[in-house]
Amino acid sequence: MPGSSSGHPGARGSLQSPPPFAGRGCFECGDLGHIKRFCPRLTGGIISVCHEDAYVLFDPGSIISYVLSYFARYLGTPRESLVSSIHISTPVCDTIVVDCVYRSSVVTIRGLDTRVDLLLLSMVDFDVILGIDWLSPCHAILDCHANMVTLAMPGVHGLSGEVRRIMFPIE
Repeated sequence: MPGSSSGHPGARGSLQSPPPFAGRGCFECGDLGHIKRFCPRLTGGIISVCHEDAYVLFDPGSIISYVLSYFARYLGTPRESLVSSIHISTPVCDTIVVDCVYRSSVVTIRGLDTRVDLLLLSMVDFDVILGIDWLSPCHAILDCHANMVTLAMPGVHGLSGEVRRIMFPIE
């Protein structure tokens, strides 16, 4: 059900620690005790994307922002085809072809609406990945230790919001 904590896999959760992930490990730091979604070096949490709670990764290592296929149905905006496909390399050396975009999707932090084009990505882990194309125009400052995102946009004074880390078991 859209808007509820059970509407999609990314919004389910508890404050429990994730199970160990033997063999896979984290693509961010290399630790075998967790996967990238639970990496303490990353800043992510639940924020509103197109008026739906989304589990979001703030990723300065990505130049593009993405929506994952299972969450895209909650956007309520039309999907468009890209003029040219984009080939994305994954941390496990796979290549994914991206050929669709959801333009001008609303991302809301502490009541401030911002917009971003979200490319459709068929992977799992997060509902939305916000890359440099959103972080830079919003003048985002990421504090991974405090799990805090601060938007230092001109004309917006002192806007910062704690991003809640929600851990949940992978099903």
